[in-house]
Amino acid sequence: MKITRLKGGSLSSTCLHESPDISFVRKSVSTVKDREYGFVRWYSQLKKLQRYQTLFPGLVPRILNVGYDSDTAYF
Repeated sequence: MKITRLKGGSLSSTCLHESPDISFVRKSVSTVKDREYGFVRWYSQLKKLQRYQTLFPGLVPRILNVGYDSDTAYF
């Protein structure tokens, strides 16, 4: 899988994951460093996207998965 880092904020990262079968964008953030600003802001963005998907179906990119690794959360 090819991973291309896109422009992201100082506390989160945004990457394009590409393979022959599927391509998706993953936004991830540390769950331990700068939690008050980084993780809380990331979580707020996630909830806002989920709400917009309900209000405006088809206009907002779909969230495929939400999860976490050892010290990183992603959607």
